[in-house]
This record gives sequence, structure tokens and C-alpha cells, in this order.
Amino acid sequence: MLLKWRTESEVENLGFEIYRSLMSTEGFQLLDSYRTNPALKGQINSSVAHDYRYEDYAVFPGEAYYYKLADVDLKGRRTFHGPLKVQVTQGDLNAEVFTSLVKNFRLYPNQPNPFNPSTAIIFDVPQLEQSEVNLSINIFNLQGQKVRTLFNGALTGNARYRLQWDGAGDAGQPLPAGIYFVVLQARDVKQSIKVCLVK
Repeated sequence: MLLKWRTESEVENLGFEIYRSLMSTEGFQLLDSYRTNPALKGQINSSVAHDYRYEDYAVFPGEAYYYKLADVDLKGRRTFHGPLKVQVTQGDLNAEVFTSLVKNFRLYPNQPNPFNPSTAIIFDVPQLEQSEVNLSINIFNLQGQKVRTLFNGALTGNARYRLQWDGAGDAGQPLPAGIYFVVLQARDVKQSIKVCLVK
């Protein structure tokens, strides 16, 4: 989900924060901040227009989300804008093809984490010499047993992909709460992240 906004001018603007909820009046949680994301840093003082964007990959088809944008001034005061309601369709989950060159495989931290009932697994596939690469995304428990294969097949490069894990095993059975590992394997690359399923 791509969010875009523009400022025509800025006065003592330190940066922006993005909040999201499944309800319009409560439950908003901080998604990202100028403190950790350089793309959300403000211009402090500016008399010219600036365009900003934020991409939220942890969205699922059929869900409606509410977003709030906060701008933070030099004294730490927040001015909130919104909420804005966004209805997600299946098309929002297609792979994103990059215009700039992706050089490395990368498995991102899942969103949200801890999670219940679902979480998004996001990963980059770099530019390839051949057209496709064989890749697998598997879930393992703390005993090292594979409990779910999320993906096993060929993917094209220079793209970002998103998968949804619903906390179930390969047979569709709900898995117990606890720590699991998501493992990406492709060629000689192996990356993993730790995820927490809560009940």
C-alpha cells in the first residue's frame, strides 16, 4: 500500500510519523517514524513544495485500514491529519518491480511481530543473470522442524515480494503460540528471521 502526501511549505517541521489501525477512532499504532526512516524526515523550514511517500507492505486483501499522519515540530509537538480509510484489494499484493537495481537477496522483519492471526513476510530478489531463480520460504519451530512451506518455486529478479503467513502448518492446522523461524533459501544464500505467534 503506497501512501503519498505533499507539503507546500514547512515551518519547524522535524519529520513525520505514520500510524495505522483497523478502527477509525482508536487502536492506532506507530508504523514508522522520521527517527528511523530518513524518507520521513522533514525539511525544517522550507517555502517550496516537497513530496513524501511511505509503503506499507503488511496489508492483506479484503481488509480496511485507517491511517493517520503526524507531523512533529522542533519542540516535539505532534499535529495529526486523518484518519484516511483504505480498502485493500487483491491487486495490492502483487510483486513490486524496482526501477533501480537490487543487488542482494534480503529478508525483512515480518510485520506485525508479534502477530495474530496473520503476518506479512517481505523479501527482495536481486537482478539476475538468468531470468529466474529457484527460491524457498519455509517456517521452522524451535526444535528445527519444518512446519510450513510458504513458497517453493521460481521467481524473477529485481523485485520485492510479499507472502502472508496465517500461523498454520502445512496441513492447515493452527500452530501453538511461540517462537518460529522464517528461512529464505536461494542458491548459496540462506537468511532467517525470528517471529512470534501469540494467541
